[in-house]
Amino acid sequence: MENSSKSMRSKGEEQQKRPPAAPLLPLRGGRGDLNVKSSELPAGVCIPNKYGKNVPQALTDGLIKQFTIQKLTATMARSGVTKRPEKTQKFTFKEFRTIMASDKNHFAMHTTHSEPQIHDALATEQQELRDEQADYEENRVGEAFVVHQGTSKLQLCEPHSAMAMVEKANLSAVALPDISYDLKMPGLVPHCLSTQQLEAVVYACQTHQRILPWGERAGFLLGDGPGVGKGRTIAGIIYSNFLLGRKRALWISISNILKSDVERDLKDIGGSEQINVVVLDTLNYWRISSEENDQFKTGIVFCTYTSLMDVLETADAKYDKRFHQVCSWLGKTFDGVIVFDECDNARHLSRDNVTVLLKLQKQLPNARVVYVSATEPNDPKTMAFMPRLGLWGAGTAYPKFENFTSEMQHRSPVSMKLLCMDMKLRGSYMARQLSFKNVTVRIDEVVTTRKFFKIYERAAKLWAEMNRKWQAACRFLRLDVYTQQMISDEFWSAHQQFFRHLCLAGKVENALQLARDALDQGKAVVISLQSTEESWTLEHLKEHKGQLKEPVSNLKLIMKLFVEKHFPAPKLADLNRLMSMAGNNPIYRATQAKRPRHDRLGDDEDWAEPDEADEKYMKKSETDKNMPERILKHLHDYLRLKQNKDEESADDITDHDVAACVYMRYQLLTKIDYLGRHLPASTMDKLKAKLGGHRKVAEITTRLGGMVCIKQAYKYMPRCKGEELLGQVNETERQCFMADSKQVAIVSETASKGISLHSDKAVANQRQRLHIVLELSGNLDQALQQLGRTHRSNQLNSPEYVLVIADLIGERRTASTVAERLKSLGAVISDNRRSTDDTDLAQIDLKNVHGPSSLYHVIQQMAGKRPIDPSELPRTYTGNFRADCGAALGNVGVLNVEIGQNGVEIYSVAKNASNIDRFIHRVRGCCVEMQSAIFQFFIDNMYRRIAQMKRSGCFNIGLLDLRAHKVSVRCSKQIKFTKIFTNGAETTQLHTLQVERGMPFETALRIYRKSAHKRHEGFYELKETRGDKRMAILCLEAKSSCQYATDPKSIHMQIYRPNIGLQVSIESLESVTSRYVIAKLNTAQRYWQKQYELCLNTCAHIYWNRTCPFPHDCMEGKRLRTYHVLSGRVLPYWSRITQSIEKNGNRIQMISAETAGGQCIVGIVVPNSAYNEVHSDLSSDVTKVEVIEAMAE
Repeated sequence: MENSSKSMRSKGEEQQKRPPAAPLLPLRGGRGDLNVKSSELPAGVCIPNKYGKNVPQALTDGLIKQFTIQKLTATMARSGVTKRPEKTQKFTFKEFRTIMASDKNHFAMHTTHSEPQIHDALATEQQELRDEQADYEENRVGEAFVVHQGTSKLQLCEPHSAMAMVEKANLSAVALPDISYDLKMPGLVPHCLSTQQLEAVVYACQTHQRILPWGERAGFLLGDGPGVGKGRTIAGIIYSNFLLGRKRALWISISNILKSDVERDLKDIGGSEQINVVVLDTLNYWRISSEENDQFKTGIVFCTYTSLMDVLETADAKYDKRFHQVCSWLGKTFDGVIVFDECDNARHLSRDNVTVLLKLQKQLPNARVVYVSATEPNDPKTMAFMPRLGLWGAGTAYPKFENFTSEMQHRSPVSMKLLCMDMKLRGSYMARQLSFKNVTVRIDEVVTTRKFFKIYERAAKLWAEMNRKWQAACRFLRLDVYTQQMISDEFWSAHQQFFRHLCLAGKVENALQLARDALDQGKAVVISLQSTEESWTLEHLKEHKGQLKEPVSNLKLIMKLFVEKHFPAPKLADLNRLMSMAGNNPIYRATQAKRPRHDRLGDDEDWAEPDEADEKYMKKSETDKNMPERILKHLHDYLRLKQNKDEESADDITDHDVAACVYMRYQLLTKIDYLGRHLPASTMDKLKAKLGGHRKVAEITTRLGGMVCIKQAYKYMPRCKGEELLGQVNETERQCFMADSKQVAIVSETASKGISLHSDKAVANQRQRLHIVLELSGNLDQALQQLGRTHRSNQLNSPEYVLVIADLIGERRTASTVAERLKSLGAVISDNRRSTDDTDLAQIDLKNVHGPSSLYHVIQQMAGKRPIDPSELPRTYTGNFRADCGAALGNVGVLNVEIGQNGVEIYSVAKNASNIDRFIHRVRGCCVEMQSAIFQFFIDNMYRRIAQMKRSGCFNIGLLDLRAHKVSVRCSKQIKFTKIFTNGAETTQLHTLQVERGMPFETALRIYRKSAHKRHEGFYELKETRGDKRMAILCLEAKSSCQYATDPKSIHMQIYRPNIGLQVSIESLESVTSRYVIAKLNTAQRYWQKQYELCLNTCAHIYWNRTCPFPHDCMEGKRLRTYHVLSGRVLPYWSRITQSIEKNGNRIQMISAETAGGQCIVGIVVPNSAYNEVHSDLSSDVTKVEVIEAMAE
């Protein structure tokens, strides 16, 4: 675009070929595979493989890569598969779960698998379980909780509202220290604090008496879950210190709205008359005790984490910073209470905010600090502002916080579990949760209608077209990398928001029906969401000057605003003025003339192209000037650069380029306008209107207003006059709901943190709550916090939860994860469309190290960088799986796409390809069928990879709970290592546990005579002798079988074996009879007894005449297993112990067991190969070593 006649002329086909001036973002660019032919193989290049066989190699870019010559079948070619089928490992979901749960390593690969268990019983394919390796299925892992009984040394109050409380298994196995603190709280309201709450008050006060090695007072971490009553516990801590003369306290939380809860808790314990509460933001920047602030001398200053950083812009006050104001009021010698509330929600604090919190604690070394979090610490980095826990610093095992985080993250999650146990042993940590007994949780999957399915497909295609066109526009205009990155961020943010809200809109009708049914049954309804979409509504109102003729579709606004504000095309009017200044204005004519040519930039579907196409619409729609102004400046700078140069360049911007960008923008706006007529309206407005409007629905959200229909006219109605009054409005709405004047409450995650909406005995609305969850957080702890709004202490009726999900990627996985956790807490789970793999999906955290690595592997397969074995392809998928997946992932930016020679698309792996959240958000932009196929392929791949790791001993299964199985545990030896300090002693124990399993023939015979009623039930023996070994098993029909089933494939058998007892997996009768025959009792007894005796100390490898790969540590098939367990204060020696264990290739493994005498033991498994080294290391660093042999049970 020059100032001469040569400016902005089209370069024909050269335009498509020339490279851009600036390096483009790798959004749709990359390299393809190198196809090496057999004729190109260099002669004499051979390398022996692991079996010693010489394999020909190919040289590519100076690297040697393995090369094999294959002959592809027609089926393989159609599927895009470049590798011959192999006999690979195949597992059922149940079998994979039991592999993960096994308490030992597996080294030999088994090539067949068991029949499915109860949930997999209807599987179509039946494969037998190799009897030699049935042992690996015995033990499973799950997040175990046990009933929390509290300390027997504290018997002052009534139990906790007659509600059971639970505690994680690893914490329940360690005891709190003895109580030495004498708590005196005269004037306390009787029964206002439960035993469990008072227990926390006592241990917090007792911990505050301890001084850390560097001279600061120790802090306490209160980790009780939602609904336990943390607020009342904190009030009790402050009140007890107030009675001892410490009359000032600082309470820091996430929202000023929670001040009313603080006042309520103080009132409940009888301290509100003596202790006043003031919000820091309401005070002037003078001394808090001055007349300007009503002489507030004693009480609680309540503030938020961010308000501590507030700065006064004017200089007409004593203080210019809130931090200095608060520190001055507390004083240098302050020894009262500072509460850091909602620490789990403060994990997103900025670096500056964390620095302020650390500075506050440093300036007040005698302050009694209480950290409060409703979730268990799982990331050491989030504990940066918790130095008072004494986990790092001078005199500890970790001198600096960086040393602490490095060690904890390296061996997480075992290290974090041990950390919590260690803090409880010192009395500085307590974490209980309410039991969900009698709580019903239902997963309700919405059936996708044909209309919604069609809208989803159209939206996915339009977003793919938008993705292609904005990148093409960047190339036409030669935009710099920074500008491209800005557009990319805006595009994917809008993309994620659109499909998130579209998924939510598809569940509204289902939620409305659930709510109406519950109201008819006399229940109160709570509907929870993650966000409110208000920003899009306000943008729409701004554009139309507050006048509306129809309901607002925020989905249309998301698409439209991106194109109007961020699409890289200049504003037409400004461009014309620029061209007039240059003496040339051909742009509109060029746009019209080149229009047929640019249809190739995106496929124009018939349904999305209206007939009219005029320039007025283009001018009218352009309201924001941010990106258009940036583009205009870019063109203006280009003109100035080229005005004195007459020579042509391959990087010239022509009128063809600018016309293409303007026309593409116009195309997208017309298609968005057409699609927007079919998109649903705002979810929040629809829910509220259909359930009775503001007169019947309590809205507790961050919205300032909403759309209402009055006399068939739509109008925006504000909820309050300003954002500062929003908290008061939400509190009023909450009170209306609790007073039973409104039976429906709609809450958002941000506005509902810390509030109570349960069936409280002290309020008028004591109806049972039906809590409908339309959006679940991807974080399990946050999801449980969301559910905790309606399940709390002092409730009359237990709530009922309905998790409404759509048949889209990630929805069922998240719901299943939450349901499994609630099930472990005692809830009853039901599902209207339960699949066979729910439990297995819920047991695996997709964000752990195995999830991202498996995802990267899958994306490499889709990009053609790795071969796909035909056995891994979905059997129900028709078509070219790899090609379809590559195209779909390219459209959503998971794969880079570059057009090669002959128009062939070449795929490469995009940046951050292993990010699980990013993957799920992006793939939601694919069609429904495609996203389900891709996600299932990823899950199956991860299952296979983890199973291989488990069998090779490289997979950490977390906590192995032996208490969940019917095994006999005896502690044969215990060694106590005691280290004495001036202020006490620390003890570490090394236990030797003998775990015996199996089933004697007498027990099996008793079970047979009691339970066998059908001809196919009884003892079986192997059809064929395996070496010199025979085997007998007991088979009884499982409860999962149909009562009248006659087909052997449909009859499910429960199997008992001599060496392991009850087998976890259930097999079909057909599978059993293919390997076994009915045995006589005396024959079965002989074989049974022989295996039972031989397998006492003999592993399965030796028993079946095979070579044992680990003769010293192998426990496969043994009835008697030995575990060395290190428990007690392990954290001080953590680095040295883990190095000793991992030296021989072993993994850190936690174990939980209960002996026959009732002793609970939780600790780290020490392998035999590391036992002597660990024993010597501990003995050299302690004061006293005590050995207790053969403990009496």
